This record gives sequence, structure tokens and C-alpha cells, in this order.
Amino acid sequence: MESLPMSFKSALHSWMSFRRGWLLAAVLGISLLSGCASVTPLAYRGQTPTFDLKQYFNGRLTAVGIVFDRSGKMTRRFHVTIDASWKGDVGTLDEHFVYNDGAKQERIWTIRELPEKDGEKRYIGTAGDVIG
Repeated sequence: MESLPMSFKSALHSWMSFRRGWLLAAVLGISLLSGCASVTPLAYRGQTPTFDLKQYFNGRLTAVGIVFDRSGKMTRRFHVTIDASWKGDVGTLDEHFVYNDGAKQERIWTIRELPEKDGEKRYIGTAGDVIG
């Protein structure tokens, strides 16, 4: 590098600094995103007490929640009342939301217990306004 012209050395140094900066930003970005990875139910295998979906979602429940946009800014708060019941292996969750802006929303979930797989209980839930 000693025999290179000064302007080329300067440009090369700038380019290398630029690449290092982008590499550092990419590594930090990946690290931050990996922190958002969700915990799977397998992380709780063998823990006690065991979670019993039918027992938990049975009767009247209330909850509060917050909705955030992609930047992490809170956009709405809500209170929800859930009337939950089961008939055999089919459960119904009748949800009534009231948002801080006065809006109201209702959603009815149908939850079905599936055959066990590898000793694990499985369920599937559907609601008319939920895709996926």
C-alpha cells in the first residue's frame, strides 16, 4: 500500500471503513432480530404445573392488551371479556373487545382437540375473521 497514490489510498480506506460499517450494522441487525425469535412450547416440556387448555379456557375470563405498530409504538389498548365453554373435544371462545378509542369488536373462536402426537396434546383454532 506504500507505493499507491494518496487519493487511491484514501478511497480504499473509505471503502474498507464503509464495508466494515455495513458488516457491523448487519451483525447487529441479525442479533436484534434473533432476540425477537419466539419461544416454542417445547421449551416448557416437563415443566409443572402442566397447562390444561380446556381447564384454562372455561367460564368467563377477562384480559387487557396493547397493540403496537412495527416501530414499537403503542397504537391501541383494549379490554376483552371471553366466555369460554366446551362440548366434548370442541371449545368455543366468544370474545368481546372494547378499545380505548371506543371501538368494539367481537370474535368467536372454535377450538378442536386433535389426536395426540408423540404424547403431546394438540388443538386447532379457527375464527371467521382470522386468516391462517
